[in-house]
Amino acid sequence: MKFIDSILEALGVRPKSKRLPKWQDRWRELHTARGITKVHQVERALLRAAKRGGEVNQAIESVFADLQKSFTPITNERTLFNQGCRPFESLERAINTASIRATLGHTALGAAIDDLMTDDEERLYRGLARALKTTPSETLERRLRTRYVYSFVRRDMSPEQRLVQTGHALYEAGHELALRNGETKPWQVGVEHTHLVCVDVANEAELIEAFGKLHKRVPVVPFYEDDASMTAFAALPVRLSGRELFRGYGKLTLPQEPVERQVWTVNVPDEVSLAEVDYWLSGTQTKPASREHDPKMEACYHSGEHDYGL
Repeated sequence: MKFIDSILEALGVRPKSKRLPKWQDRWRELHTARGITKVHQVERALLRAAKRGGEVNQAIESVFADLQKSFTPITNERTLFNQGCRPFESLERAINTASIRATLGHTALGAAIDDLMTDDEERLYRGLARALKTTPSETLERRLRTRYVYSFVRRDMSPEQRLVQTGHALYEAGHELALRNGETKPWQVGVEHTHLVCVDVANEAELIEAFGKLHKRVPVVPFYEDDASMTAFAALPVRLSGRELFRGYGKLTLPQEPVERQVWTVNVPDEVSLAEVDYWLSGTQTKPASREHDPKMEACYHSGEHDYGL
């Protein structure tokens, strides 16, 4: 049908199609009617990603970020055990339904896909729906549980100081997180799903500037030295979508110290075989079969003389 319409439009028989309505209007209608379901939330995440464009393997990250904000796992152990549920089972059911609607029903948010997306966006939408549907339950749970911890430290200090001050800031952030534990569910702060990202800035002025920008959007905890100067601060764990706040800041880098290499050589007599050299230098408990214990070789091994150029 679209192909025929495009031909008719090119021949001037039919006027060009009107501009596609914004999918946000359809979302507002559902919200006003209180008709938003979990399937609609999945379709909304797919729509937003399809509108942004790109490849499926890249756009799927924004889908996970949106789903992370809309769905929380089942944490009651009795419910999980007695009912045999998975933490994100309701989300998995919604994903399956959204995928079926996109493939067979050609609908999204209760409307025809043709009315909400262009051809390219529709292809990406279907690709994202397939990718999401085939994501294993374990992978889906791991992605939705993932959080990131960002810490900031000044670059005008020595590498050792930067590490120490970063540790101070993270310790303070952990203490603050413990105080907020009453309003923070355990699944949100599991250390096994937390990534630590260290950021450095040029000096205290830049550190204070970054702190001023971020503390309005995400909880951040500063660390001050005895002279009241801010040396570092850390943000409490953020979701996948919260990573956007930290783009543009450089990660902490330390100078590469040259590694001092120690070379061991020994003066090996001509009558000693290579197998015996390997035996004495490696400290193995199995003697080479070619010869019994040789006091001269042992003395050579402990002498510290140099010339192991076999």
